[in-house]
Amino acid sequence: MITVIGDIASNHAGNLQVLLKLCHDVASAGAVPKIQLYSDETFPTKWLGHLAPNCFIASVFRPGDIDVILPYQPMALKVASVEATYTELVDKCLSTGLPVIISTGGMNEDEFIELAMKTRARPDVTLMHCVSAYPALVEHLNLYRIASMADILDDIDGEQNLGFSCHSLFAGACLAAMALGATVFEVHVRPEEVATITADTECSLNTSQLVWLVNGLNDLNLALDQDAPFEGVDRPDVLKWRKRWQEK
Repeated sequence: MITVIGDIASNHAGNLQVLLKLCHDVASAGAVPKIQLYSDETFPTKWLGHLAPNCFIASVFRPGDIDVILPYQPMALKVASVEATYTELVDKCLSTGLPVIISTGGMNEDEFIELAMKTRARPDVTLMHCVSAYPALVEHLNLYRIASMADILDDIDGEQNLGFSCHSLFAGACLAAMALGATVFEVHVRPEEVATITADTECSLNTSQLVWLVNGLNDLNLALDQDAPFEGVDRPDVLKWRKRWQEK
């Protein structure tokens, strides 16, 4: 099973109606909307009452944000790359019993191993490969890091999921990440038509592009079925066609 997260970030441009429309469009595309409690200026906490319970993910940046968001019943909590070594924040997220998604942009291997050990027995935790640049250039995406992360989890018998938080408009980045083992994908999402440029506009998909991505990931998930037998469904026909020269 795959999960696609549509991070609205600042793309609501301070307009509640734009936020609610984006939440609706992200959900209609088959993804999960995500909000960021970065500050009351970028996301007024009074807006939280307009969000349907269990239908959104929340990025938290301070331990106090968790107390604010829990009454509104988010589906999961997200920790951004910069806060991934903020022990008090990570520990408090893990203590809530909610699924926790942690981006690992900028981490070195030792820091990742420390985080992986902390969360190793938590199948409700997703560790996201991320390049924390807005936008991230294709040559900096370092997608094979996902395979290295998988090797580390294998070595410690970790139960976490792997994901990819994408800040690139390269259409194949998330598809390649899936082939390398990612099952959770995060992209920034903006309105179809941008009225106000925000800090996140340049690295954001519009809602039509999000639909394409979700459909593409679902199709690729079918094509990468690890339980498929070695013999393909084409074998009976191929055996039949072989007779054309075998009987000559």
